[in-house]
Amino acid sequence: MRKSILFLLVLLTIPFLQSCLDDPERHQLNVVYPNNTLLFADATVDSLQFYTFDSWEVHPNCSWIDVNGDNKYNFPYEYDKLYLCTVLLSLQPNTTGKTRMGTVTVNSYDYSASGLYTQLGYLRVTNLNYKVKDYVTSPYDGVSVSIPLSVDFYMADSAFVTQDSICFTVEKSWTLGTPDGSPLPSWFQLEKTSGRAGHNNVAVTLEENPYYEDRKTTVRLSSSGVNTDISITQFARKKKSDEEEEGK
Repeated sequence: MRKSILFLLVLLTIPFLQSCLDDPERHQLNVVYPNNTLLFADATVDSLQFYTFDSWEVHPNCSWIDVNGDNKYNFPYEYDKLYLCTVLLSLQPNTTGKTRMGTVTVNSYDYSASGLYTQLGYLRVTNLNYKVKDYVTSPYDGVSVSIPLSVDFYMADSAFVTQDSICFTVEKSWTLGTPDGSPLPSWFQLEKTSGRAGHNNVAVTLEENPYYEDRKTTVRLSSSGVNTDISITQFARKKKSDEEEEGK
């Protein structure tokens, strides 16, 4: 297990009513984060937060989550102090193309509780439409919630549109290109094909489509080993039959 600094925040001491202070053995464990949290495919850092009076130990239950530091801490037990603890976690980027879920369990005194981590299978594209191909059911607060298992992103423009954009936020450097590395078609050009981490807005230039058929291409956004494909469609100028009908 990789060792680094364990962030342990003792943020507050909660005063209790006298009836509680008279109890020499007060114990509690409550996970407060994660809670209904969705992570994008390139997320590599997260945390587990919980309240407890006691010493604790943390165990990830999947191979793609690890504790970023020591996985246990021995508190001197004091029944009048409730600690808020934060344990940093390291995540591997999700290169599977599908949403995955994993849990991290904390044990404290005789109690055990888990946090659920849901990592989507795609990068954070913020301005394009998408279609959900499949859903996965996940339990949140005792309720089953449907989360996209995999999605298809797409850009669709009319024959006369000449400007569009691809907006996204990534954790590391990125590239844009075709899935097989071939050149982009001449009618579709990107302002730039690589850049740094953070929020990016890449301008797209299209030539007007003079043809009677739609034309298509695919652009792949890559970052942290994750690939997210975007289907590009520029619709036909008009149907040939419509143009012939107008000429009558």
